[in-house]
Parts: sequence; structure tokens; C-alpha cells
Amino acid sequence: LSVLVSMIRTHGNDYFQSFNILMC
Repeated sequence: LSVLVSMIRTHGNDYFQSFNILMC
């Protein structure tokens, strides 16, 4: 999870949205 959080912070909300779409 820590790695994901780091990547999310690095990329920003754009990466978070992409990940959320993959989850859904």
C-alpha cells in the first residue's frame, strides 16, 4: 500500500482516477 500511496502522490489525482476505474 505504501508504494501505491507514493505513486499516487507522485502522479497526482490523475493516477488515482485511473486506479479507481480499474477497481470498478
